[in-house]
Amino acid sequence: MIVTDRTLLSPNWAMAQAIAPAITGGATAVIFRETDLPPGPRRAVACFVKDGVRGQVPLIVAGDPRFAVSIGADGVLIENQSLSVDEARSIVGSRSHVGAAATSLEQAAEVSSAGADFVLINLDWNDTNRSLELLLRYAEMCSAPVIAAMDMPVSTVAKCLGAGAAGVAICEPAMAAYNRTSSVRAYAGALGLAG
Repeated sequence: MIVTDRTLLSPNWAMAQAIAPAITGGATAVIFRETDLPPGPRRAVACFVKDGVRGQVPLIVAGDPRFAVSIGADGVLIENQSLSVDEARSIVGSRSHVGAAATSLEQAAEVSSAGADFVLINLDWNDTNRSLELLLRYAEMCSAPVIAAMDMPVSTVAKCLGAGAAGVAICEPAMAAYNRTSSVRAYAGALGLAG
């Protein structure tokens, strides 16, 4: 998964210009964040991202499921627990993806048992061994697929899979790299995906 962050883009690069090469490199989903933007500008940027995705992979919006529906996204990522998985699904519809970011083992188990399609776990990759140990614990507690985040070294991806992750989420390698296609392709290759 690619997680957007427009602040990492090179000057004069539009978000859609970053997303398209990442998809070419093998990204299998895009999580649109940009939650610091006011609703109008966020909608405009989201529409550009949707143009960059062009239906090739799911576009999942972080935050408000109503916003996700309003731009025609393929799902929502719940980042705070003010909204339950069931409430989010009732808004986006049964065919849309509902993922949840979890910051504790208990929270991960809760959203997983509530029917989240995936659980995103943000780990500190400065301490790889500790992060892999935590990832293993998350994977053991969750019935839903666990996505390891954020921006681990490519050399760690196979270890993430070995610890039970179903996939990984990256931001900087897709948003800030000079050659976004090549950067994402390295992660896709480590995951065993064709890029």
